Amino acid sequence: MSRASTIKYYAPFTFFLLMLLDGQMTRALDSIFHQNFFIHPHTLMLALVLATFQLSRRYMLITATIIGVLMDSYYIGIIGIYALCLPLIVLLCYQIFQYVHPNAFTLLLAVIIFVTVLETSLLLVQGVFSLADVNFVNFITQTLGPTLLLNIALFLILIIPFKKLFIFK
Repeated sequence: MSRASTIKYYAPFTFFLLMLLDGQMTRALDSIFHQNFFIHPHTLMLALVLATFQLSRRYMLITATIIGVLMDSYYIGIIGIYALCLPLIVLLCYQIFQYVHPNAFTLLLAVIIFVTVLETSLLLVQGVFSLADVNFVNFITQTLGPTLLLNIALFLILIIPFKKLFIFK
């Protein structure tokens, strides 16, 4: 069995571990910044984006939905927010990279777009269901800006290991 064909076996476990890592890093950052900034690392999303180059659309949608349900049940307590957002980002990724050649720059731009879409959609869903008090200016300055900066740094640090893990070229 070649290394490229084994990705479908270890990818769900990798995604699960990254989900746990994202949650723990979020909790740690919340305690460091004393609720002044809400910074959310999205290493799971970065891994999902890179895995779309090797895995089928159906496999990734099922895996993203399951991981989303796990994230919702473990971190939020309301099933549906991540269970909807993660598969939509995977679908968006397949659509974008059908037309755009993936290189480091386009992947960075995609991560910026996907983090913005994910954070904004999470805010909108929480606002619609009155789970959070929605203030768009505070969202941009205290959540979206710091989250984008952290995820750009994580992208620059993790792109090479993730490429070796998920892309075999």
